[in-house]
Amino acid sequence: MMTMRKPKHSILTLAAALLAACASCLFAPAAQAQNRFELNDEQFNQWVYQGQSGKFDPDSELNLAMESVERVCPLDDVQKDKLRLAASGDFARFEQRVADLRTQYVGKSYDQNDIGNIYQKIQPLTAAYQAGLLGPASLFTKVLHRTLTLAQLEEYEAAEGERIKARHAAKVRLFVAIYERTCPLTDKQRTKLIDVLLADTRPPKRSSEYDWYIVMVQAARIPEAKLAAILDEAQMRRLKKSTLQARGMEGFLKQQGLLPDP
Repeated sequence: MMTMRKPKHSILTLAAALLAACASCLFAPAAQAQNRFELNDEQFNQWVYQGQSGKFDPDSELNLAMESVERVCPLDDVQKDKLRLAASGDFARFEQRVADLRTQYVGKSYDQNDIGNIYQKIQPLTAAYQAGLLGPASLFTKVLHRTLTLAQLEEYEAAEGERIKARHAAKVRLFVAIYERTCPLTDKQRTKLIDVLLADTRPPKRSSEYDWYIVMVQAARIPEAKLAAILDEAQMRRLKKSTLQARGMEGFLKQQGLLPDP
């Protein structure tokens, strides 16, 4: 857990384009003259808190974070109070960022082409919220490392390392499973491909909604000879096509501090 040159065909650009189209439908009842639309609070919240019913839910994240720590090392009341206070600071900073954008954009009308641009301004908040506000760069995590005893910290970091590795391995297997939908593999090929991906890719620097692309970008860096020893020519072409599409995300992932060093 917590000015970019955008890739020409990045997922953000695609998302913005799709959202612009969706926004036309969502705002159709409130359409003004000449295809202008008003961004209201409800739609703004849906964009920021996607998957969360359009609501900010800090209590759930804090409870999950505390439970994750306490599964490894029980906390005393003083430690819990310090962590709750730190988390409230993280949430307050995030809410201020949301409030600033809300003031800037909500309650105003825009033409259809502006909708995608506004979404791109909001998207970093969505990504931060979905990745978790109490991640490695958060005040919560900094206070956690200062609050735990040495014995607790050792236990916690060991458990966290295993969790990160397990999550990454699951993403690698998902990558192979989706690849197989259009390019079936034998059992032997599947096993060898997973082994190579696990050996030659690393977990992201922090978890986010882009973990899938972390695997794909690193897969594109694997020497072709390694993969050619496993896959036939047709399978190689399909794999290269898939990973090439993901390379457009590389600059964005680096900018966000997600992509591990080569």
